[in-house]
Amino acid sequence: MIEGEGSIQSMFTRVASRYDLLNNLMSLGAHKRWRQAAVNMLRPRPGDLVVDVATGTGDMALLLAGRVGPEGGVVGVDFCPEMLAIARRKASSHPQGHICSFIEGNALGLDLPDDYADCVTIAFGLRNLTDIARGLGEMVRILKPGGKLLSLELSVPQPSWLQSYLMRGIPWLGRRFSSHPPAYEYLASSIFNHPPPEEIARLGKEAGLAAVDCHQLYGGLAVIHLGRKGS
Repeated sequence: MIEGEGSIQSMFTRVASRYDLLNNLMSLGAHKRWRQAAVNMLRPRPGDLVVDVATGTGDMALLLAGRVGPEGGVVGVDFCPEMLAIARRKASSHPQGHICSFIEGNALGLDLPDDYADCVTIAFGLRNLTDIARGLGEMVRILKPGGKLLSLELSVPQPSWLQSYLMRGIPWLGRRFSSHPPAYEYLASSIFNHPPPEEIARLGKEAGLAAVDCHQLYGGLAVIHLGRKGS
């Protein structure tokens, strides 16, 4: 069983080399459309400084870099050096990759100053935090007053066939294509164990967001939360 921060970090270390491949297979490429939808809702402005927490292999960070442009900046934070190495390689061939910096760090204790970023994002990382309330508190802390926090996360979908896919299909793909199948058993269970969208919205407000909007995608399989820090 994979549980606890150290075990989760070790899991991502082991799956890093095939992480992008499995993401594409398991979502049939839909994760790219979900990220795009999230960035469209966030509406970062040219020149903004954005922090992407649990940046992984950098897909969200690079998408954001294309929006904030050369006058802006993106800081990707992750606790897995192997994931960050892949993110840096991607950035080296991306038109706006030079405005991205990738740093090793923990979402539960971000080594960034208060009131630092115009926007903070976390994509498919919130359910991996061992203390979601603390993680949200850290993300709100580094936001400037009036800044926006966006979470894109997998959730338990409404259609029963999608629930069946999560419980059975994802672990099967993990056994077939991953060198570490337990990671994908964990993925399925972590979705079902993650708090429901209304609970995440409540935690966001308790962390200091003035309002939190919730948007469901693809029958509730993916959920976007978007909130703004009070001024």
